[in-house]
Amino acid sequence: MPQIVNIVNDIPRIAASPNLVLRPLSQISEVAVHWTGYPPRPDQPHDELARIRDFARYHIRKDWGGGVGGFGLMYHRVIGASGVVYLTQPLEVVTWHAHSPANERSLAILVDAGVLPNGSWQQPTAAQLLSLRWYLDSLARQRALLVTDHEVYGHCELPHNDTTCPGSLLQHVRAYRMGRL
Repeated sequence: MPQIVNIVNDIPRIAASPNLVLRPLSQISEVAVHWTGYPPRPDQPHDELARIRDFARYHIRKDWGGGVGGFGLMYHRVIGASGVVYLTQPLEVVTWHAHSPANERSLAILVDAGVLPNGSWQQPTAAQLLSLRWYLDSLARQRALLVTDHEVYGHCELPHNDTTCPGSLLQHVRAYRMGRL
């Protein structure tokens, strides 16, 4: 079992934002897996928690359309290069991680490239893949969620999402759906 760290209240967020919408857990019917897939900028923090805080600040400042800013990090879970699973939003929060209607029905997981121990950033670490598999399996065991291994998708596989995300992680997401991760 990977280390699970709840940082919901330790990262930037606007809890009173009018854009923050809640949903019942029964509305979650799929998982959307994301991958940063790019090297950290020279000015970006290198430790996992600092990097997640940086992402949250970016999501708050970002124009999500029509001048609307975010309310915090737009992923429910982040899996760091170490394999730690960070709880970053309550599952009831509708995050803006993909095109609608995927946002309303998806649980969003970011597998963060970060600074990997081998200096690479293009492939997930073995610890990340183990944690991702463990977490996805644990979702299927939670009776409150109706997610199975067949309802796990890479960001680019969601309808109306023209992106290459999750990049090289997509092969692992597909392997999970086929029972081979």
